[in-house]
Amino acid sequence: MSNSLEGYDAASDEHLMERCSRLDHEAFNEIVRRYGKSGIRAAFRILGNAHLADDATQEALLRVWENAGKFDSEKSRFSAWFFTIVTNICLDYLKKKPMEPLPENFDVADERADTELKIQEAQSQGFLLRLCRALPKQERVAIALIYGEGYAVTEAAKIMGMHRKALGRLLIKCRIRLKREMTGAVSGEQDRLV
Repeated sequence: MSNSLEGYDAASDEHLMERCSRLDHEAFNEIVRRYGKSGIRAAFRILGNAHLADDATQEALLRVWENAGKFDSEKSRFSAWFFTIVTNICLDYLKKKPMEPLPENFDVADERADTELKIQEAQSQGFLLRLCRALPKQERVAIALIYGEGYAVTEAAKIMGMHRKALGRLLIKCRIRLKREMTGAVSGEQDRLV
């Protein structure tokens, strides 16, 4: 493979990791390009804090670089290995660092959006984010991997280090908890309107 960036964008993750194990910085740059943003998204869904999500993803990418020679494509896909690292770092952050609560006026609305539908959509997303932020760590990780990153239950269970059926039960419990919280919030809102 030549050292041109064009050659790297067509390379498989496994080939890039093999190149990273030989300290190829361009291969690592391609890994960062492919997985940096999705790592931040997954970390944010788990941590609920953009700065910590960025830190966790940078730490995960550093571990990828430092441990490139340990990656075994026979055992898992690179993406599963990477998100396992991200998830473990996030869980460590949740154990160590007190989480800052989201501000009461937290709003994810697109400032360019001027329609009421867009505003309601953004308020719903903020509401869901606050609900997910209140979930126990394991449930938050499961939601982030399955609904946020699109992993199948089997692969998410592998990343989380649990059996597929146990993750299925955890998701059921999580859905019940979210439904109960959403129902309670909606009925509380209706009580205030009456």
